[in-house]
Amino acid sequence: MFCPKCGTNLPEETTVCPSCGNQMQAQEQPPVMQLSAKARGLKKKEFLAKEASQSVKNAAKFSLISFAVAVVLVFVSVIVASNTAFYDLPLVTLVMDDSELEQMEDDFKVDSDLFDEARETLDEIEDVIDRSDYKAIDKFIDLIEDVAEKPTLSNFTAAVKQAEEVADIDLDEEVEAKFDFDSLDSMEEALEILNTVKIIAYVFAIIISLIALLAFFRKSIGLVIFDAILAAPFVLAFAGFIWYALILAAFIAMIVFFSQINKAYKNA
Repeated sequence: MFCPKCGTNLPEETTVCPSCGNQMQAQEQPPVMQLSAKARGLKKKEFLAKEASQSVKNAAKFSLISFAVAVVLVFVSVIVASNTAFYDLPLVTLVMDDSELEQMEDDFKVDSDLFDEARETLDEIEDVIDRSDYKAIDKFIDLIEDVAEKPTLSNFTAAVKQAEEVADIDLDEEVEAKFDFDSLDSMEEALEILNTVKIIAYVFAIIISLIALLAFFRKSIGLVIFDAILAAPFVLAFAGFIWYALILAAFIAMIVFFSQINKAYKNA
């Protein structure tokens, strides 16, 4: 540096000019700007691994737990819907009035005497049919009784699958008429529709889970909000408000933890 009074070239650490005695003032160093992790091009994953505080790392762990809980709840809600009686499904109760719901419930009800008669008929022919055929028909009667008591998709599916096995059994026409196997065709048609609905439900569950997974890796609050909106009609229609409230709580937890991580990432 140079003395401003006499112009003598001096070392940087000089405080008094030896030529003229001028008091030298230390030159102020420009402040060093601290760039955030984002500005330095550090990815969130790298930031969490190398620079994040323990509280931020904990937030990342809790966001993973929240994500896992949300995905599990989505698939459990589909399973719950599959084991709910048709007339108790939220979507059905929404589009049908009370009288129609009562009529649907009555349509599924079957007099228990009919099942007793079917078993008596089966006992009468026990000696003339194979033991395996006897067990197949007996199981079919049990499953149809389950459908009558609680007409769920799971019970309906099991009954129709067993009905397909029973339909292949070679029985006397008079005996076959007593078991009313002619109704199997309509049951199979209904099952095709219900299975289509079930497939759609699982496809939606997979889509919701994949979006949640993408949101987790990106720590994206926007994607979580979009996922919550997308899940609303699906879960509310098949599983109901309580299940959606649980899933929404998991999504909100993800948003809270993502917010903490993103704030630290931008300000680090």
